[in-house]
Amino acid sequence: MQPAEKETYMKSFSTARLAAISSFGFTITLVTNILSPSIFGHKVLELASPNTHNTLLGYTTFAGALLSMFTLPLIGVLSDRTKTKYGQRLPFFLAGSLLLGANLFLIIYARSAGMFFFGVVLYYITNDIIFGPWMALYPDLVPHTQRGEAAGVRALLDILALIIGRQLAGQLIGQMDTLGQTALVIIISVPIVFMAFSLIVTWRVSRDISFPHPPINQPPIAQALKNMYRVDLKTYPAFRWWFINRFFYWSAFNIMGTFLLFFIIDVLNLSEPEAQKYLANLAMVIGISILFIAIPAGKIADRVGRKPIVIWSGIIAVLGTGYILIIRDLNLLMFGGLLIGASAGIYISSNFALITDIVPQDEAARYMGVAGIASAAGSACARLMGAWIIDPVNRLTGSSVSGYMALYALAGVLYLFSVLAARELPAPQPQRSSEII
Repeated sequence: MQPAEKETYMKSFSTARLAAISSFGFTITLVTNILSPSIFGHKVLELASPNTHNTLLGYTTFAGALLSMFTLPLIGVLSDRTKTKYGQRLPFFLAGSLLLGANLFLIIYARSAGMFFFGVVLYYITNDIIFGPWMALYPDLVPHTQRGEAAGVRALLDILALIIGRQLAGQLIGQMDTLGQTALVIIISVPIVFMAFSLIVTWRVSRDISFPHPPINQPPIAQALKNMYRVDLKTYPAFRWWFINRFFYWSAFNIMGTFLLFFIIDVLNLSEPEAQKYLANLAMVIGISILFIAIPAGKIADRVGRKPIVIWSGIIAVLGTGYILIIRDLNLLMFGGLLIGASAGIYISSNFALITDIVPQDEAARYMGVAGIASAAGSACARLMGAWIIDPVNRLTGSSVSGYMALYALAGVLYLFSVLAARELPAPQPQRSSEII
């Protein structure tokens, strides 16, 4: 389909249709927040040797995130060239949903560190099968002038998924003394139901407006696979700074969240059930507080541009990290979490809208897959730093606190680097939207 022909589909969407396109994002975020930190943390405490829980969690999730750097662009290349009567993306949604659902059971029934490691790595692969093609739906379907709003809707659903996922996992794992393994089965059954719902909704919203065949001017698949990491920085110079900004921000964000359960147990001296419930309540307070931020932040990004919103989200995160480093009171700690959460809500809206503006539509899934490497690399870096820093520094200093403080201080520095990278982004002027469908 030629660009002029494709442009006729680029009419503005109603909020309901934007939410339908974002439904798989909700499901993926729900799974992520059910697994991390609650289920991952619980399984690590169950399977790890004493005083090595941060190390096992760090290395295991590092391996999965590292693998995503390969699978994301690979799935993108394959999706861009898929020819079926259901389009380029839906076959991957179906396959990924079936595999991910089965993989969740593998994780909760892991009976050794090795089996847990295998389950987590496989989770990253199955998640990527859905994630890359799903991100490509935005440049496929949503007009440039509405991508900030679309990203805001996505961020809103992400926050809802965070609240539901953390509450569900935290509260039920906190009652495992009475519920036993049944609690974990109930927890993972919820996202499996949402995956089925997302598949139906995405098919219905895209069947009349998606493009059943890839563009005719694509290179052969062998050449595409050979060049699947290649980015035309001369044509898309903003991609470089977007990638660097995303890497630094996501590294810091994952540092703050991945080891938070163990931080609460080791630094604030709560038991695991108490810590799981505290995390669930923390997520609810943060999520509800920033539900009102996501869509307005996306609309503001459409009006004033993405760059200033991305910069301010990083500044807020720096302040929140500094606050957490000096506060030990459980109630006051919520305010620091609120700042980090608000930053993330604003960042998701503006940063995601920005990358949908940058990538070329004829290779949307591949470019979005390469863009996803920034998140995967940041996630991998965060987990590796946690494995290298927390337990070794704690053992070296004879403290249960100093390793976490060193890692969180590093997170603050990485947030600051993300702000500096964002300053180098171009600031294109937004345009007006068109007819609503």
